[in-house]
Amino acid sequence: MRIITLVIGKKGAGKSKWILEKKDEMLSEGWKQIDAKKEADYNQAIFALKSPTGEVAILNSGSDRKDIIDEFGTFLSQHEEVLRIFTAIRPQSIKRVCQNANIILIILQFETIQ
Repeated sequence: MRIITLVIGKKGAGKSKWILEKKDEMLSEGWKQIDAKKEADYNQAIFALKSPTGEVAILNSGSDRKDIIDEFGTFLSQHEEVLRIFTAIRPQSIKRVCQNANIILIILQFETIQ
């Protein structure tokens, strides 16, 4: 099963901060970083982590421009074994999504067919 967590919020709401704090939390739990892209760029960093049991997670701090989304897609295709994805999202129509909160988490679960 693949679990995708969407971190949704307006610009400056703290989406990237949430992603980077989640990465630090996972590292403190024994996960190891196995890959990264633009890790020094707070708003575009992408990380691949592996748990002590072999589970792979991808954390993406930015998805608000086409070029960033394309890079994220390329990174994902290099890690087909990924079971967890955490990604920041800034929808075009943020008013309907985040009226009473800075950040909303939406967790989706998908069965993978092999």
